[in-house]
Amino acid sequence: MYFLVGPLAKKERRNKMNWYINNIQYYGERDNIVRLREDLCSMLEARPVDECSLADFFAYKGIDTGKICRNEIDDIEINEHGLYLITEDYGRPMFELYDLIAELYGLKYVLEAESDDRSCCINTDIEGKFFNERYVLQIILDGEADTPLAKALQGLSDIRYFSSFEPISQALAPFGYSTEEDMEWLKERIDAIGNALGVSFDFCKFIRREEFEAMRNAR
Repeated sequence: MYFLVGPLAKKERRNKMNWYINNIQYYGERDNIVRLREDLCSMLEARPVDECSLADFFAYKGIDTGKICRNEIDDIEINEHGLYLITEDYGRPMFELYDLIAELYGLKYVLEAESDDRSCCINTDIEGKFFNERYVLQIILDGEADTPLAKALQGLSDIRYFSSFEPISQALAPFGYSTEEDMEWLKERIDAIGNALGVSFDFCKFIRREEFEAMRNAR
């Protein structure tokens, strides 16, 4: 069973900043997955398709979350692993809400999130069982790539997501950039001159233990 929820609300809001797009995989006992799906379906049937959020879900369950929840549910899908959820949260991923769902239904979950401005990427799937992305690389040039290094970076940017650092290292080693530390240095250099040259460069590690633990504690 598959739902697509709220495309109009999603399109309007993505012009704003500070929203996170979250991919969440719940897994565990099949009966518990089915119960969660049925409850979500019942809630969705009672709400306009462009106004569905986790706040509505918890209200439907009679649970007071004790805070304003700026969240939208975009997709719900049953897959071979369990229940797959796509949501959008304002400010940070709402870990406490996803934790509560896991507790209510006796499930576990992993979450992959990316901010709208693509400045922060998070993956809590340490083992890479469901989400194996580990790095994201993006370069935006004002014009065509006109140097060998710029062309190499553009080629990596076209791929964008990487499950290991090896392809990045192999592509950039001829230019003297073969480690994560080299990439951080390169980003600093490009940031320092990028505005004048019309260049924007982002290099992110998805696995940010300190960052997502800090977000978990920011309640």
